[in-house]
Amino acid sequence: MADPFVRPGGSFPAQIEHLITRIPGTGHPDITKYEWATSHHRDTLATMIGHHDLLSWLSVVENESTARTRFRLLEKMKQPCGKPPLLEDDDVPQNVD
Repeated sequence: MADPFVRPGGSFPAQIEHLITRIPGTGHPDITKYEWATSHHRDTLATMIGHHDLLSWLSVVENESTARTRFRLLEKMKQPCGKPPLLEDDDVPQNVD
């Protein structure tokens, strides 16, 4: 059975490469686990901030105002997964931003 995502005459790797360059946050072959997790967490936090219903629900659950919840989520976006791990080569923290 043929792959439904591949158009006739097109190659699957070329289509994936096109999507990776077109859509930010999809990563690349050399992405680290920390970079991927940071991107995933930032996307989730941005969704929670951007959708008012999710933000209101979170505010009610945590018994906070929506402004305080939004501020806390924005602050968490700076380093959602903690400090970057040290590189194995020269023990200097990697810059993810």
